Amino acid sequence: MYSVPSQINRALFFYLNGFAGASPGVDRLIVFCADTLGFVLFFGLVIFLFSREHKRQGYDKIITVLAASILAFGFAELIKYTFPFPRPFASANGSHQLVGFDYRWMDSFPSAHAAFFSALATAVYFYHKRIGIFFIVGAFVIGVGRVMAGVHWPIDIAAGFVLGGGIAPCVYFGYISLFGNRKR
Repeated sequence: MYSVPSQINRALFFYLNGFAGASPGVDRLIVFCADTLGFVLFFGLVIFLFSREHKRQGYDKIITVLAASILAFGFAELIKYTFPFPRPFASANGSHQLVGFDYRWMDSFPSAHAAFFSALATAVYFYHKRIGIFFIVGAFVIGVGRVMAGVHWPIDIAAGFVLGGGIAPCVYFGYISLFGNRKR
């Protein structure tokens, strides 16, 4: 009935989503990872972008990181609009939905959250490797949390990561080619 990739996608979804509803503490942790951690990372981004240690790169990193993130988000939304794909809680019987959801945004592929945070993490990585790895891990945790919370299929997250991870280098190197590398 389902193709092998589709079966793997469904099996991985039900495995990860199976942790939802196990206990109130686990549910709170999943919701934190799926929803709140993004705000924590964004706050960390603001601190990184305006830190004194990295100020010599000035507006270059602000423009690059924000442009990559916004472009990735926009492309993900455009793909969702063009190729609608239902969310797991709307199409998979037996799934648990832990995160409240605005039903106007029912399409799930690719994950705009994963694209946004993947682009953000990749762009930060170009400026500071260790902090970038921290953001990459955070983006991964958000992605897994969104599957566990029942709002995305694993393939949505993977596609978002590929999209964001591909857009960030294009923006970074495009910016350098247009304006030069102004690191001091």
